[in-house]
Amino acid sequence: MSKTKVGISENFMGGLCFVLALVGGYVPILLLAGYILLKENSVILKKYVLNALAMLICFSLIVSVVGILPDIINFVDNFVGLFNGNCTAPIIDSIYYIVLYAVEIMKAVMFLIYAVMAIKGKDSSMPIVGKMIDKHLEQEENE
Repeated sequence: MSKTKVGISENFMGGLCFVLALVGGYVPILLLAGYILLKENSVILKKYVLNALAMLICFSLIVSVVGILPDIINFVDNFVGLFNGNCTAPIIDSIYYIVLYAVEIMKAVMFLIYAVMAIKGKDSSMPIVGKMIDKHLEQEENE
């Protein structure tokens, strides 16, 4: 097991990337990504941090799309209200919060699963994004 320049194992640092993305958000993972991409030479470590960042971006996009739904419904309700109509459905708010909490729980579970996989030294890359990361890191190795 290789060590990083900080002195901890690459696998533990990879797990730390996923946990830090889950708990800290964008600022800590971007700082860690900057350090790893600039100072560390390990391709595996670069894969871990880029996968953690990609997962964080994907979940942020999902939450944003889900967050737009109540606004769309409110817009339709206001538009129908112009013609003295009513288009409100109180159940939609409940469904919105249930979906939002389900996404947050799924996010926490996936980040923790990927963190454990990284600590164990298994490949922890997302299916589509992992291929793109592998392709670009191979190009970096060849240069």
